[in-house]
Amino acid sequence: MMSSLAKNRFSFVLILALICLLLPWENIAMAQAGSPPPSPSATCTSESIFDIDPVPGDDGIMTQIVSYLKDVLNDASERLFEGITGNASFQKAVSAAMILFITIYGVMFTFGIVPLRFADALIRLIKFAIIWALMTDGWAFFNEYAVKFFNDGTDDLINAVTTIAFGGDPTAPAAGDPSPFRYLDAVAAQVFSSKMLVALMGAFSTGPFGLLVGGLLGLSLGVFLMAFIQALYTYGLSLVAKALLFGIAPIIFVFLLFERTKNIFTGWVNQLIHFSLLPILLFAFFSFFIVLMQEAVDNILDVELCWEGFHAIEGSPENLEGWRFIPEDKDGNPIGTGATDWSWEGAISCLENNPGGDCPDFPLNFIDILAFLILSYIAWKFSDLVQMIAAELSSTALLADRLHFGGDTGNGGISKVSNLFGR
Repeated sequence: MMSSLAKNRFSFVLILALICLLLPWENIAMAQAGSPPPSPSATCTSESIFDIDPVPGDDGIMTQIVSYLKDVLNDASERLFEGITGNASFQKAVSAAMILFITIYGVMFTFGIVPLRFADALIRLIKFAIIWALMTDGWAFFNEYAVKFFNDGTDDLINAVTTIAFGGDPTAPAAGDPSPFRYLDAVAAQVFSSKMLVALMGAFSTGPFGLLVGGLLGLSLGVFLMAFIQALYTYGLSLVAKALLFGIAPIIFVFLLFERTKNIFTGWVNQLIHFSLLPILLFAFFSFFIVLMQEAVDNILDVELCWEGFHAIEGSPENLEGWRFIPEDKDGNPIGTGATDWSWEGAISCLENNPGGDCPDFPLNFIDILAFLILSYIAWKFSDLVQMIAAELSSTALLADRLHFGGDTGNGGISKVSNLFGR
């Protein structure tokens, strides 16, 4: 409980620091010093410099991080794998285990303790062939048939579920080698774009109601950032765990020879399945939440702001300059002479000229921001539940195997001996 409390405190401090960094302290300080900052006059968020369209062929931040982790961890797995298989002492131990197994099984077959069946012989030959391939062909064989299956298979499934969530066709051929995170990268580019930060700074400079809306928007961005980091952390954790499991594979496969040690191999496979299911389930649910919050993000980014000067303190001869919302009527025509502050009832400049009239609401919709905040928080906290689901699903195969092979068969000592050197 204490660790959870410390984690929540750290998250709160991180989000609060993000909000503080985004406040327009620089503009306020320069205005108090009597020298307003240079003004990029007539600059509005409708200009092309604020376009969020990604450059074709460029990878997003999540794709770049994942690609870097894969390169580093794949090299580490290969070094560990080849270091084990190339060790002379390990090679002698493997040879001794295989000779011991063949000798004891031959003796048991000679005395009639273990019958010779075609299925048993085939299974033993397959085990010997796998271990022989690992010791001779090494990493090339294992990487082709095991590493690519778990790593590339995980990415393919993530690509399929995210494509379905965003309304695409997972069976349609894609040009090149599409990243499984391209949809999430596109949403992250919107949420962390300059246009979103401009909307946040504009909200803080539009009166008391703007402070409330800006605070909620800043909190939403902070929570989404934590959810984004959590998704990267989960995927990175699965890559690190699988890299370690791949590296120690030569040792684990030796335990496959004997029935009493086969559970170690089964547990190794169970962990690979667990760390493959974990990111698949997480990104499946994460994509679902992002689709739900997409409309809210689009509505927030649809608001236009312009850089303008304004009086922060009545009676002060100095002006502040910053990003401001320009009030517009329902037809999109500007109301008043420029930027204005806002209250619960609408634009103050409109309320002064038309008391009780139909004045525009605050440009940033309060419901959109609340939806963005709630969905981001759920996506962030949902990772704990996903870990439980992945653990339960991956442990099913191990439990079934233990129930089938774990107990005695009721044949006494002969059964125990045959189980020890059975399949």
